[in-house]
Amino acid sequence: MKKIFMDFDGVIVNSRKAYCDTYAQLYANCENYEHPNWRDSQEWNLEITCPLAKEDLFCHDLFFWDLEFMSGAKQKLETILNDFDIIICSIGYYDNISKKSQWIKHKLPAIKKSIFINHGNNHMNKSIVDMRDSIIVDDVSNNLHHSNAEIKICFGDEFVWNKDWEGIRCYNWSELYKELMKYKE
Repeated sequence: MKKIFMDFDGVIVNSRKAYCDTYAQLYANCENYEHPNWRDSQEWNLEITCPLAKEDLFCHDLFFWDLEFMSGAKQKLETILNDFDIIICSIGYYDNISKKSQWIKHKLPAIKKSIFINHGNNHMNKSIVDMRDSIIVDDVSNNLHHSNAEIKICFGDEFVWNKDWEGIRCYNWSELYKELMKYKE
């Protein structure tokens, strides 16, 4: 069974929306508050879109309460599990990673394998994970460029963090499902 190393944020879940929803709940009553629009944001950490945030909202409990699957992700993941070994591979800080693992445990109990990389002050890619003879699906081109995966798929719309990707791109879960089915054994 072929392995798929699947990114979490921006591929399985809509982290940018959850971040903006959390920000709105925490800062809506503050002076100079403007409601954030996650669809228009062009920065991965949302610091320009959500300028009043004084903490890392990716680690906040409300973030995980608001976290939703990308459209079609849950259903397609459950189907893909019949043909592929899915390993969630995600980068974050310790607080984020621990809460992320609990979210996966409760929302995706059929996925039993995850690799979490502590961001710390390290380089921001997944090159430390051996993905030889497998598929990587990620929304960050840096992760794709530095991976040794056989097949590399960029997921989602073009943003600053992936606009340089010239390989396979799937804009949604329907396209991703069709692409992955080409590689089932």
